[in-house]
Order: sequence, then structure tokens, then C-alpha cells
Amino acid sequence: MKKRRMIIAIACVLLAAAIGITAYAAVSAKNRTREMQKYDPSCNVHSNTQVVHHRVRKMQKYDPNCKAATDYYGYIKENEKSLSEQKKLVPPVYPEEDLLFDANYIFLARDFGFYDGLNIGSMTIRPTLAVYPDAAIRERDEHSSYVMYDTDTGYRLYLQLSDVNRMFLPVGVAVVVKDKLSHDDFSAIQVGDTIAAVEAIDSTATIMRRFVDSATGYDPASVELYDADGYPITTVHYLTDGLLKIEYGQMTENREPVITNIEFSEDYKMTDALGREVNYKIFDNDLPW
Repeated sequence: MKKRRMIIAIACVLLAAAIGITAYAAVSAKNRTREMQKYDPSCNVHSNTQVVHHRVRKMQKYDPNCKAATDYYGYIKENEKSLSEQKKLVPPVYPEEDLLFDANYIFLARDFGFYDGLNIGSMTIRPTLAVYPDAAIRERDEHSSYVMYDTDTGYRLYLQLSDVNRMFLPVGVAVVVKDKLSHDDFSAIQVGDTIAAVEAIDSTATIMRRFVDSATGYDPASVELYDADGYPITTVHYLTDGLLKIEYGQMTENREPVITNIEFSEDYKMTDALGREVNYKIFDNDLPW
């Protein structure tokens, strides 16, 4: 009897050992290091991360009867989302050429105060929302919001809106963001440099320069006149630690904008050309980084 119990005990130990070895082999197989595979362009890739593909939209013909045109303020209030309502907004994607270089609707590199009081309807927010529909609109606070669009080349455009003019016209300067940069990255930039020095740091300056090159009315003499009136060529750089505004009040004979003033704000607030405070602060969730 004793010998029989011993045989059963040994059998149990051997069985447990076998189970343990099998389990270990299963875990090892699961956790083993995989070999890098040869690239197969026809394979189906599976991932635990959801990949969202954003369709590139087409710029629309302006429809004066659409809601954005007939009641722009109501359209903004209906479509804007606070951070508590929706943390993540997905801006619509438009071709870079249509969104950033069609000066009929969005003017880059100049303070929007230039158009305040002028009868230039295309520069108001109404046609912008109409020809580039489904904008992502974020309510920053009860008095201000911002509109977001993406380009098919990875840039994000921000237009600041304020109750100071009932959001009829963007305030401040249009901001384009792509790379994650800090104020230290611009430490070598100084008055007298050309925009090329800024382009070497932030590619959004190239966007602004290209816009100026393609826009009418920019030559060395007119640039100085605009600057004297308070409307120099301007690039605004949204950084991790503040807002950097660089003004170019001169232009070389080769049409190189020249830096004449540099301002930095840690709280992302700056004064516009009309003396009004503009809050450029973007919620972290809305940054392309």
C-alpha cells in the first residue's frame, strides 16, 4: 500500500512537471523575439492602434445661401466644442495650395486688423467657413474661439476669433504650426537677419515667404510703407514655451524680408495692430504634435 502511494506521488510529480514544461514552452513561444520580416507591399497589417485616414477635401464654390454665409455667428456657436464637450477635434484636410495660397479668403503674414472697417467681405470668417466647410472650431473661453484646418502636407492652420468684433473677422495673425519647437531654437535669430534664417529653423516661415512672394503689392518700398502703418510682414511661431512674433519691416532688392522686430510672450497673448489683446493659446489636444 505504501509502495503504491509512493508510485502515485511520483506519477503526480512527473505529471506536474510535464504540465509546467508545456506551459513554459507556450509562454516562451508567445514572448519570443520575432525576426524582422522582408517588406511585402501586398500584406495586410494588423495593429492594436487604430489608424484614421483623413480624406483630402476639395475647396467649395462660395454659396451665399449656406448657413456659414447667412448666419456665421450662429454657425460658429452651433459647431464649436469646448474641451469638456469633446477633447479631441479632427480638423478637415485640404490641399495646401487651396488652403494657404488662395489669398481671396485667408491672408497670411499680415495682421487681420488691416481689413477691419474695410469692405473686403472675402477676408471675413464667413466665406472661409463656407468654401472650407466642416472646420474644427474650439471654444477657448466664453469670449474667444479658434478655427482649425489641416493641409495635405502636414501643416495646421489656426484662425483666432474673438467677441471683440463678434467673430466677424479673425484677430491677430494667422498661425501655421507643424514642428515642435521651443524659444531656445530661435536664440540665434536677431534683428537684421533675413527670413531665410528663420526658415532654417521653422518651415512655416517658408510657407509665409512663399505667400508673400505670390501675393501682389509686396516690394521693398511698399513693405516699408506697410510697416510704417503698423502692418509689417509677420510670422507667428507657436512654441512649447510661448509665442514668438517676428516682424519684417524691410525687404532687400532680391525680395528677402528683413527682420525689424522680435517679440516673445510666455502666456501666448499679444497685442494686435489695433491695440487689442489677442489670446493665441491652443489647447494641447489641438496641437499637431
